[in-house]
Amino acid sequence: MAAILALAALSAAANAASPLYPTYRAVLGTSDLVITALHTTYAVVAVVALLVLGPVADTLGRRPVLVASALTAAMGTACLTASSSLAWLFAGRALLGVALGTATGAGVAVLVERAAPGRAPRASLLATMAVLAGTGAGPLVTGVLADLGSSPLLVAYLPTLALLAVTVAAACVIDDAGAMSHGAPARWRPRVPEIPATVRRRFTVAAASGFAAWSVAGVFLALLPAVAAEVTGRIDHALSGGIVAALLLCSALALPLGYRLAAGVAQAFGLVTLSLGLVVLAASQLAVVPGETLRLGLLGIAAVLAGIGHGLAYWGAAADVDACAVRNRAGITSALYVLCYLGAGLPAIGVGALSLILPLSTAIVVFVLLLCFLAIPLIPVPALATGQRGHRS
Repeated sequence: MAAILALAALSAAANAASPLYPTYRAVLGTSDLVITALHTTYAVVAVVALLVLGPVADTLGRRPVLVASALTAAMGTACLTASSSLAWLFAGRALLGVALGTATGAGVAVLVERAAPGRAPRASLLATMAVLAGTGAGPLVTGVLADLGSSPLLVAYLPTLALLAVTVAAACVIDDAGAMSHGAPARWRPRVPEIPATVRRRFTVAAASGFAAWSVAGVFLALLPAVAAEVTGRIDHALSGGIVAALLLCSALALPLGYRLAAGVAQAFGLVTLSLGLVVLAASQLAVVPGETLRLGLLGIAAVLAGIGHGLAYWGAAADVDACAVRNRAGITSALYVLCYLGAGLPAIGVGALSLILPLSTAIVVFVLLLCFLAIPLIPVPALATGQRGHRS
């Protein structure tokens, strides 16, 4: 339970700021590009932390890494309350990236190591659900509290800080005996992902699905609060948090379905549903769509469809990589995480840059058209490339 709590809490902390981005922009007078850069900072730093600090858990043990990560996330969250300075905000996002990237491998390892023989895939499913549930719950809680409190940028983070404090206490009691009982601790060194030539084609297909899934999620997390504010003409933190939460919670709920499908089939269905969600998202941005209620309804439908597609595509990609990673499992899995983190951040930066020369709604439509152009031809490829089950019994 401690590992599940750590993964959920760190994911919640890393994404809790999402519904507050319009307020940060208003308070600091920044552009959408700066806000997307702020969002992307944690993803890019998480990649570096995953590669450089991820292997530390094999040397020092799972417990100290999870404790240190939760403390680092608490410091990052505290920095986000200092909304008077962009420097504090970027520092906070960077610290959250360090915490999440460092703890991801340790948290998953604890669950897999404690799983009964043959149950490792179920443990992996549980870890993924914890990450997605935390990613969705964090924005929802901060959004609701920001609208209730008189100091939204302070009050909204209090539950996150409390949850991280509980996480520190829970991580302190994790038993490292199982992890450290297989001989001398491994020597720490940065991990450079290596993809064997025999699985490179299959990995490329799965990685493309994972990247596409997280690209959509990243744009929702970074920009949907601003889109909702444009539609309503006001900043509504609870509404923004609800839309973002709908995507991630639907993604988590879709995982058990993906678990029962062949990995390639799950990716194919996920890409189809993602594309439908993107089409609905683009429709919500068209000037011909009348009325605030209809546009908000389309945003909600887009979030639900994109969430289901995200869960299926992401799980299918992870299951396919797990199935083909007979050797160099750590390196191959790390490479997939790297691409997913980059997908969660870099495309959002592109949309933010486009918004400097185009209206935000037009920039999002351009992103939708581009991603659909890239994703739709990929749809049949995973199902044709592999018939492997999404899990092993």
